[in-house]
Amino acid sequence: MKRSNRCFSGINIPGYDKIINPVLIIIFLLISSAVLFTGCKEDGPAGTGQNDVKTEVEGAWSGIEISGAAGSWKFNVSGKSASITATYPVMSYSGNISVDTTTNPRRLDLDITVSTITEYIGTKSLGIYKISGDTLYYAAGEPGVTFRPRGFVGTSTSRVFILLNKP
Repeated sequence: MKRSNRCFSGINIPGYDKIINPVLIIIFLLISSAVLFTGCKEDGPAGTGQNDVKTEVEGAWSGIEISGAAGSWKFNVSGKSASITATYPVMSYSGNISVDTTTNPRRLDLDITVSTITEYIGTKSLGIYKISGDTLYYAAGEPGVTFRPRGFVGTSTSRVFILLNKP
């Protein structure tokens, strides 16, 4: 059966039939900017280096998902809490973050407590990030997937975002 280019709202979007999961689009627009190829040494939860995070990821960020649907993403990080919203398609995620600044690339994981996609509530999105100047590059795994992205390239189970700090 051939898939349609029409999204759930009936709007014709070229390439929509290739989008595996609209939720991935939102998660990956969160914090990525460049196409950098780096790897993680090992999988596992983030959590050490938490004090260093406040100076790096805390604040208001906005940008795009580099391999996803059109629309903008907004990330607001305050302490250990984060909220992420997308304008098109409309999505949102909120939860608690843990950051590990001792790894390369650094890790940022989101425990989702609120979401417009109910099946993601109670799951974790494992991610990596890099900050260059006022730009945050963020690769996030699909919620519930037990491995984190290996680099800043979108895949069928990860999204990449490029975000600018908006003080």
